[in-house]
Formats: sequence, structure tokens, C-alpha cells
Amino acid sequence: MTITEARVMAVVKLHGPQSIAEAAANSGLSRRQARAAIDELAHRDLLQSVGDRWDFTDRGRGYVNTPRGRNALDVPPLKAQAR
Repeated sequence: MTITEARVMAVVKLHGPQSIAEAAANSGLSRRQARAAIDELAHRDLLQSVGDRWDFTDRGRGYVNTPRGRNALDVPPLKAQAR
């Protein structure tokens, strides 16, 4: 898992389902970075689309509750970028 993907997963864990714009704003990533991370996480069956928001799949929820998943999501925050 890349640090960008971990930031998106951490934001979903902390704030619940996120739109692309919300995930970008809450993680300090650009929308393009957030979208790329979400696409990859969805491809790996860790996130799924729920309307216009993205939330954990059962597999993703299980992953973030393992020691390995908790360690992966322990990423330093980025300062919010000007949009």
C-alpha cells in the first residue's frame, strides 16, 4: 500500500464515507492523487462506491482492523493544500 493510499484509507476510517473532493481535502492530497488512490483501492477490493461516496468493503474493514492495517494507516497528516 502506498502512503497516498494509506492516507485515503485513514481518512475514510476517521471520517466515514468520503467523496473524492472530501477525501482530497481531508487528506491534504490533490483530487487527482485521491482519485488515483481510490481507484487502486477499489481495484484491490478495499473500497467501494456507495452513491457518490467511497466506503470500506468488508475486506477493507477487516484489513484496517488488523495490526498490519493499523500500522499501514498510521501516516503523518499533510497540511491541507490550497485549491
